[in-house]
Amino acid sequence: MRGLKSTIALLVILIGLVAYIFFVERKKPAADAPAVKSKAFAVDADQIEEIQIKPAAGEASRVQKINGTWQLVEPEKTQADQGQVTNAASSLAALDINRVVDDNPSDLAQYGLNPPKADIAFKVKGKSGLQHLLLGEKTPTSGDMYAKTPDQKRVFMIAAYLENTFERTPFDLRDKAVLKFDQSKADGIEVVHDGMTTTLAKSGSDWTITKPSKMRADFAGAEAILTGLSSAQMQKIVSNEAKDLRKYGLDKPQETVTVLSGSTRASFAIGSKEGESNYARDLSRPIIFTIPATTATDLEKDYAALRSKDMFTGRSFNTARVELKRG
Repeated sequence: MRGLKSTIALLVILIGLVAYIFFVERKKPAADAPAVKSKAFAVDADQIEEIQIKPAAGEASRVQKINGTWQLVEPEKTQADQGQVTNAASSLAALDINRVVDDNPSDLAQYGLNPPKADIAFKVKGKSGLQHLLLGEKTPTSGDMYAKTPDQKRVFMIAAYLENTFERTPFDLRDKAVLKFDQSKADGIEVVHDGMTTTLAKSGSDWTITKPSKMRADFAGAEAILTGLSSAQMQKIVSNEAKDLRKYGLDKPQETVTVLSGSTRASFAIGSKEGESNYARDLSRPIIFTIPATTATDLEKDYAALRSKDMFTGRSFNTARVELKRG
């Protein structure tokens, strides 16, 4: 009889435990389920067609997407750095609100939002008006940054690393390529170094020096000039007008390199050295800028450096026979 009572008691406890799990515990969220973050904006990156950046201190910028390409339109008109602007547009579209810290703040100044450190505005295709993101100070741990939108009172936190994405200067947003040309279409190079002109022509995959005398050119040396020019970036702009060229050693450049593509010419001049930089300019534009001195050194190729050093044109992989004669 005692055994039956014990069995019944255990059965009642089991039924109660199952009922608790079914009606109570199953309704609770999983302890390790990650919190779903809300988005600051409901927008697709490819629909953003204009971005404005207005810092509290410094020069404002405005970029627009024109015919599928980002252009810097203020404070000056030039091609924009496609990577920088595309990254900013993608970051706006994907912007997560990490946490709302105050739904109705009485003092925005404590968050660095009165005035904000920066006002990031953007326009969406097919919609009138601009949407704004106001950026404040970083949190004490520097892991997040306070932010808000003008249409709502709440202050929320976003990832602090986005400061470097959104707070960009006009120079950051502009295309910093020193010379524009299509390397795949280049069929000639003209190098003026220390008063001596060396001209190279490309036929198929081979480079030949045509001036001052005709001979095989060093393939790697010729291609290094093109690769160096196509990848070189401005460090900073020192003058928007090429007036006093002597000041920058550009009245008589150390070296001038011209890339030829059919009848098209793109010329680049290297001037005097200043610290760890050299002054330089694209001869088709008025601006004077600096490039790293190491870049200038890599581009300085004279006749001796550009001629082929090989005694024979053959290569080990295509040589069928070697014949040696003595006496």
